[in-house]
Amino acid sequence: MCIDSKLQCLDGCYCPDGECSVTGDMYFQSFDGRIYTFPATCHYVLAKSRNSGGFIVTIQNAPCGHNLDGACIQSVNLVLNEDPRTEVSLSHNGEIYMSSQFRISLPYSDDVLQIQELSSMFIQVKTMQGIRLQYNWREFRLYLQLGELWRDDTVGLCGTFNGNIQDDFLAPSGMIESTPQLFGNAWRVSSACVPRPSLPQLDPCDTHQQAAAYAVEKCEVLMQEVFAVCHEHVSPVGFQLQCRADVCRCGTPCLCSALAHYARTCRKHNVIIDFRSHVHECYKLCPPGQIYEDCGNMVDGLSANKGLACDRTCESYLLNLTCSIHEPCVPGCICPPG
Repeated sequence: MCIDSKLQCLDGCYCPDGECSVTGDMYFQSFDGRIYTFPATCHYVLAKSRNSGGFIVTIQNAPCGHNLDGACIQSVNLVLNEDPRTEVSLSHNGEIYMSSQFRISLPYSDDVLQIQELSSMFIQVKTMQGIRLQYNWREFRLYLQLGELWRDDTVGLCGTFNGNIQDDFLAPSGMIESTPQLFGNAWRVSSACVPRPSLPQLDPCDTHQQAAAYAVEKCEVLMQEVFAVCHEHVSPVGFQLQCRADVCRCGTPCLCSALAHYARTCRKHNVIIDFRSHVHECYKLCPPGQIYEDCGNMVDGLSANKGLACDRTCESYLLNLTCSIHEPCVPGCICPPG
């Protein structure tokens, strides 16, 4: 076991990084594994270092969905050491900006940052201090990964990264909030954004009854044979509930987000699931000259645990970008061998 942690070490010597996620219609999972949701339609601190300097990641959200009763990420910002020159902004349409004004093309690399497309599905921002942002703007998925350097040194919506979920709702005031909405609103950045009233959260499938049958049918795939091989490692029940709620509110994009999030969780247990060939709404058609890899059909001896896209996309060769052998595979359209 890792020292002072409940995380399992790999090969007896490597402790996995902490990972926080924001998926679908604002479902958060903290570094320590606490899962919660609230109507996050403002600008929030996702995570920052407790000590001065370090880093800060914020997310700017806005109402979205058929009745504007959901929330979608508009942009993700990372700033290092309180230096505005290091600011990276990832927009909801796939554009990337440095210092809030200079749009950049990928791949990009300097003394502090590496930014690249991980296959066709994720943009990754990687720093020399062990911070990785992976953003799939098409499927509403954001993952923030931190190395051991930041253990027990974070606050924000991603929690405290200390192995204890009981203090994950730590507010800037030092108080531990009692509900997700109070906690979330405590980490708002802009006072110009008025939080929604603290009302009981309704089941989206009750609000959007016309979508309920579709959501139940499509999300049931998580309980079926396609995903069955993973059930003993990761219970699909919570993912199915999230899937139903999200699909009722935002339809097919949230369906693919929920299924892909469960598949990603399964990959951490070395279980590879090619769900996209079974769920036609989520099928990926690649551009000419590229092939789709789901991390299961490895070739040339590549491991399913390796950052596949870092080794095999065309742009990775341009800047000699590499991945640690401990980074998970990222599915998507990539350049074929040769």
